[in-house]
Amino acid sequence: MQDDASMTGTSVEELRVANRAVVEAFFASNLANPEERLALWHPDGVKELPFAPAGLPKTRWVGREPYPQSFIHMIRVRDGRVILQREYFDSEILAGAERTARAKGRTPQQSTPTSGVRR
Repeated sequence: MQDDASMTGTSVEELRVANRAVVEAFFASNLANPEERLALWHPDGVKELPFAPAGLPKTRWVGREPYPQSFIHMIRVRDGRVILQREYFDSEILAGAERTARAKGRTPQQSTPTSGVRR
């Protein structure tokens, strides 16, 4: 089996530099402008949330406040676009933030799916 670099005639180092640029652009993109990040997704891209709590709504919260959460992201790039984003986080902290938002009268609003989401 050939790797991406040998299939494209690109050196491994050139491919690494190009992939890093995609990941850096992904994290630098403006979340207030979803089209900016969506442009970086591969058409077959998938976001996985392996430790998401059961019943986590596939929504955004209106008036969402920051909460103390750390994330680890595993990003896989194919053809210059994000094919996989696997996000690890403490699901108990997220569940607590959701309970707090609901207690403050905030409600989730439907968001437009950007890719397949697996839990």
